[in-house]
Amino acid sequence: MNHPFDTLPIHWQQWVEQYAKEASNGKWDRLGASDFGGSVKLRFSDGTFLMFEYAFYAIDVAKEELAVFTEHCGYHIFPLIGDLEYSYNVWAESPGDKYQKDESE
Repeated sequence: MNHPFDTLPIHWQQWVEQYAKEASNGKWDRLGASDFGGSVKLRFSDGTFLMFEYAFYAIDVAKEELAVFTEHCGYHIFPLIGDLEYSYNVWAESPGDKYQKDESE
């Protein structure tokens, strides 16, 4: 069985590696249990919603993608199209929405 990291597109693998190294002062290049301190809720334009516990998200503005990283349910990429709403409910110190990747700058 593959680790969720192995299924990510290369640009998200690079984001995870960079984030993990910064968060661990260079010790790790993968996410660990302490990175997942909240829940993420996505609501789509038709009213459908997803809720992820032990998760956080990051946004790649240039590629118009939102990635949800979960401790137990894998990593998921969603296009930022339509009226997608997203929220982060923190219950421990975690990255949340302060990490956005904007390669257009």
